[in-house]
Amino acid sequence: MKIYLAAVLAGMLAASGAQSAPPPSHPVLNIWPGAAPGSEQSTQKEIDAELPAPGNQTTRLIRNVVSPTLTVFAPAKPNGTALIVCPGGGYFGLMFNYEGTDFAEWLSARGVTAFVLKYRLLPTPVNLADQSAEMKELTASIQADFDHSYHKLDAGRTLAVADGKQAVRYVRRHAAEWGVAKDRIGLMGFSAGAGLTMGVLLDHDADSRPDFAAPIYGYMDDVAPPKDAPPIFIVATQADNLVPSGRSVMIYQRWSAAHLPAELHIFEQGPHGFGTRKTGLPVDQWQGLFEQWLRSRGLITAQR
Repeated sequence: MKIYLAAVLAGMLAASGAQSAPPPSHPVLNIWPGAAPGSEQSTQKEIDAELPAPGNQTTRLIRNVVSPTLTVFAPAKPNGTALIVCPGGGYFGLMFNYEGTDFAEWLSARGVTAFVLKYRLLPTPVNLADQSAEMKELTASIQADFDHSYHKLDAGRTLAVADGKQAVRYVRRHAAEWGVAKDRIGLMGFSAGAGLTMGVLLDHDADSRPDFAAPIYGYMDDVAPPKDAPPIFIVATQADNLVPSGRSVMIYQRWSAAHLPAELHIFEQGPHGFGTRKTGLPVDQWQGLFEQWLRSRGLITAQR
């Protein structure tokens, strides 16, 4: 649940007007049949920008989303498994490449049909300098007392969770079109996307229930999971200075107490928001561990 710390916030302010066209090579699907419920009167204009990141890299930042979509990364030989990927960004933006499309490409190379969810966000001004003081204050509040302050983002999380449920329903209803099995549809998210993921796991119906899930540096409310909650794979770092790793431990403990399958990896070092970027630290191994977990559950198998 990042709120644009330090260099990221500075980059947003510097590049708030830069526009970036989405990649044209992957289908983009509207998940709602019309306007998303609750956003019928929304007038904010979506902004898709490239901004600088450390190591001569770039971040694709999307803001002011009103019309949620799924971007499809279909493998040449689908193995029947689908995974909906939800980028983070504090419910104010979406870090769409290194917590979304980059990971979707990685999944597709392994036979998994990946869908990157562009979910609805809280509105931000075109010029982010107009909101920088408010964002910095919110960031400081969450860093100082996460357990109480993260509820300040509940309005954004509510929209995101609704879109997460609809995304699972959409993929399940159209599974045959993508060579996907209806009982092999997963949901994963990074930071705020992980908050979305946990919100869906804690409150779903049969059509919107994921069959497996992966909250990455995520959090959940302190409640018991439902009896039909799916297996989960959890990753965090002890050094995370925004979402405490104890929140990932809580997810594991709640699943274990309910006798539900869960795997937890806590790395000592690594910043919040590492995503698919290489840090030179042991946390870089998390994708390989996730692949092993998927294989152990029969979710990555010999391609058809």
